[in-house]
Amino acid sequence: AAASLTSDEAARALAKALAASSSSAAESRSRAVVRLLNAPSLSASAASAALSGSQQIALDRAFLISCKDGFELPALRLLDAGASLAAATEEGTNGSGAAAGMGPLTLAAACGNAPLVSLLMRADAKAQQAAAALGRPSRRPSTANLTSSDRRGALDAAASSGHTAACQALLVNDGITSPASRRALYVAASAGRTGLVLTLLQRGGDAPEQGTLLHAAAANGHTVLALALLRNGCCQLSAPDESGRTAAHVAME
Repeated sequence: AAASLTSDEAARALAKALAASSSSAAESRSRAVVRLLNAPSLSASAASAALSGSQQIALDRAFLISCKDGFELPALRLLDAGASLAAATEEGTNGSGAAAGMGPLTLAAACGNAPLVSLLMRADAKAQQAAAALGRPSRRPSTANLTSSDRRGALDAAASSGHTAACQALLVNDGITSPASRRALYVAASAGRTGLVLTLLQRGGDAPEQGTLLHAAAANGHTVLALALLRNGCCQLSAPDESGRTAAHVAME
């Protein structure tokens, strides 16, 4: 087991696993890389030395698995070694076990790891600041910026799964009236995530289009959420949607 290895033993095993994980169908090897990077005995210097010179595909595969499974230390070490924030899963070839097209931020949000979500967002902000200071985008793969699509996918994943802390981490710079907050509220309401919806509404301000939250809950049969919205005064039963229908009309369709 990785936990029982010395730092030197873990480093040697890590280098071997990295070499094997660059081949196709290497999910088990990539997972071994993650386990070894998470070993308490592996020093930062030994991890850095073992990762140095690794192929980009090996770094990215292990990085995606770290984010999917919620391992912060391996993700940080892989980022420092050059793993890309722009990496994305490819079904059958990436070894992450996730659906195709998912990036690290979405994977971290989907597993509900708020500290990891924050870590990735800080890494992106740091990369953007470094690029701005140089007056040009950095060429290092690890500094590829997270896109609006990355953030949107992550927010949808966290909101639909009801991961409150991950949603809050993604919305740390957004007010209740921002497009991102509105999207999170609607996705969470459509999925029936009562606790998350109420938490987001309590962040302050008047949530826009509150009537649509009740409609989303009613349309998807989420009675508990609908009652919670009404009891907390968040929505009016008589509020119409864009077609002039009330939530009661929607529920009966």
